[in-house]
Amino acid sequence: MMTIDEVDRALADWQARLRLIDDNLVSLETSPVCMLLEQAKDTGLDGTTRARVVPALDAMRELFSQRSLLDDTLAPADLRKGLNRLFPGDALKEIERVLRGPSIALPPVATPMARRGLLDAAETTTSISADQLLAAMVHSFEQARDAVAAVDEAWTRLTPQADQAAAEATRLEAQAKSLGQNATAPLSAVRAQLDATRSRIARDPLGATDDLATGVLARLDQLGKELAALGARHRQVCTDLERAHALLDDIRATHHDAGEARSRCVAETDAAAAPLIDQGRIDGLAQWLSTLDDTMTAGRWAAAGVGVTRWLTAGQELQHEEEALLHSCREPLDRRDELAGRLSARRQQAIVLQSRGRAPDAALDELAARAQGLLDQRPVPLDAAAAAVSAYEARLRSG
Repeated sequence: MMTIDEVDRALADWQARLRLIDDNLVSLETSPVCMLLEQAKDTGLDGTTRARVVPALDAMRELFSQRSLLDDTLAPADLRKGLNRLFPGDALKEIERVLRGPSIALPPVATPMARRGLLDAAETTTSISADQLLAAMVHSFEQARDAVAAVDEAWTRLTPQADQAAAEATRLEAQAKSLGQNATAPLSAVRAQLDATRSRIARDPLGATDDLATGVLARLDQLGKELAALGARHRQVCTDLERAHALLDDIRATHHDAGEARSRCVAETDAAAAPLIDQGRIDGLAQWLSTLDDTMTAGRWAAAGVGVTRWLTAGQELQHEEEALLHSCREPLDRRDELAGRLSARRQQAIVLQSRGRAPDAALDELAARAQGLLDQRPVPLDAAAAAVSAYEARLRSG
């Protein structure tokens, strides 16, 4: 049996617990989210949220009644009234029964007629201990707390996501417009779905996650990927047009160099020179590129992209032809210069050999003069000049 001191400590512990219960119940009840849910629970909640929140809030309301049962049962003044410290007698046993036994009578529960036997009462009454009631209250409080916290977390997370989705829709609309695309239809559908999702977030936040993630956000993500691909293609078209303009400049420069090289080749050597490439081909490419620029400016960049791809192929082919002509025109000039360099080097070698005691060779001097005379002619007879240089080199080696 409990002692009086144990009774006093047990009553003090219960009073401390009751104060904590009061503080936590009031904190939960007066939290903004809980107050909103209380206002909306009758007509403003749907689906998963209603199924979880309404029973939890009802259980929380019941907590206040259960709190009163504990207070009525465990009131220290009533329990200690009449207790004599020297002769506690049966009063101490009664206090122990109240503290530890099934001393709290729960409200009667009606027994439905379909379950009632002939000797069953219409109502049944159950008594439990204070500790049992407290355990049930802890469970009910946790259910209510967790339900309110889940809704708070869902609102805190989904509302900004919905705002971000609306902002993303606006951004994608502007991006589509900049690409000359009409995204009104898909974005209108997404915005209608977003409005419906916002409504569900307000009424059923616990069930709205999938609507936002697999519905609105997924469709925006897909549209974003499509526009990103278009944007990449648009940038590629812009890059290709820049390449085309640079290539056109190169073609013109190479054509000019080829013209100068051909004129020199014809004037300075007897080599046959291929005809110049028709200027009209370059002018045609320039006009074509100007048309593509106009097409791009008009916003029809996809068509411009197809055209500039073909233009680059044609431009590169023409540039290769111009470069081949330039090379063919420079080759005889380079050959002449190479022969002149060889002759000069060998004549210098002859001077060195004579300085070291080699006897003068009139025939060698005649070969040098003949080779030099051929190289000085305009146009230079390349084959004859090459033969003369070779003959001079052979005479130099043999001496």
